[in-house]
Amino acid sequence: VVSLPTRIQSYLDQWILFKIWLNSFSQTSEVEYTSLKRLLGQYHQQGIFSDEEKLYYEVWFQLIDGNYDEAINKMQWLVGTKYHDFVVAIQSAIDQYNSLKDVPEYYKDGLIAYQLQNQWFLAGAKKVAIRLVNEHSDYILPYQILANVDFLTQSRDSASRYFHQLLELDPQEKSSYLYYLGICYYHLQDFSNAVLYLAQISDQDIMIDSDRYLILSYIALWENTRVFWGWQRLLGYNTITPADYYSFFEEAFWKPYRRGETSTYLEKNGKLVQD
Repeated sequence: VVSLPTRIQSYLDQWILFKIWLNSFSQTSEVEYTSLKRLLGQYHQQGIFSDEEKLYYEVWFQLIDGNYDEAINKMQWLVGTKYHDFVVAIQSAIDQYNSLKDVPEYYKDGLIAYQLQNQWFLAGAKKVAIRLVNEHSDYILPYQILANVDFLTQSRDSASRYFHQLLELDPQEKSSYLYYLGICYYHLQDFSNAVLYLAQISDQDIMIDSDRYLILSYIALWENTRVFWGWQRLLGYNTITPADYYSFFEEAFWKPYRRGETSTYLEKNGKLVQD
């Protein structure tokens, strides 16, 4: 099981530690995965988990292992209110698969993994998705799951690789993948690539957020003419927030004149704007 510093473990309840391990085990390590299963039984014997809590996590493991009949059988005994959303989500994935015609069995694995992701069982969703990608390289959904999980867990470099693959596999969602690629590169401080991908977006539904990241990338690149062009466009949207105004005035007026810092601004072509 993934190790945590002893000092940190001493402050946390055992059930919290278990949840941390549940979302941080290595998806390629059967040793860690098996240790989690064994730990569940130990915690139940020690009274840390109730019978229903133990059943809940057993369902989780059965879903990851693809033992759906057993998982469904156990789910019917999860009657506590806190399990309602989980049960409904998993049942919806199974119902969705059953409603499809002439689709391979492994599509069900993808739908289950997607719902595990939505229920924030990220490591489990990723474990299933990795298996699917290795066995069925043309199946789009597991790539989306891997990209989303790595994005959510701030593994930006890995997420960007999956989004690049998705650009080739799923061109219909091009704008969405370009957007997330731009954000990944922005957080990796590769601002030139951030601009490269964000500037290609044409989907109006995500344009405003894309423009925000474009402006931040241009600021980092000291491309000030493009920064103010970006602000002009952003301030023309009807759905901007007060934070957009605050950011604009901070960049346009406060930062250039605050004490103790240079107020030298250069355009992309090197022309001196202010000194």
